[in-house]
Amino acid sequence: MCAALLLGERLPSLKTIWSISGTHVIMAGIMSAGQFAVGSILVLLLLEPVFAFSSKGGALIEMSFAGGHGTLAGLTPVLIEYGADNLLEIGLGLATVGMVTGIVVGTVLVNHR
Repeated sequence: MCAALLLGERLPSLKTIWSISGTHVIMAGIMSAGQFAVGSILVLLLLEPVFAFSSKGGALIEMSFAGGHGTLAGLTPVLIEYGADNLLEIGLGLATVGMVTGIVVGTVLVNHR
């Protein structure tokens, strides 16, 4: 429905688009790579050796926080195919924690004077 808002509008040049959105694209890429890195390092150094956690769980932070519940639901067949179907419940829990934390912290930040 929102895509219809741009019908009939002239698209700006790529230079203009990049000047407006380039910093957001770069920041999103850095945050996404950081979530993969933190999750993978945490799994490799702590969770796998200490708790026998699946090494495939390194991407759970990115899938849960950036993607959310819908991304995890959509990736369920992939997790099952790679034998990591037990990670679905952990990922859904992480997505819930991320959503609740975002709402609470966001509300506090918005109302902070």
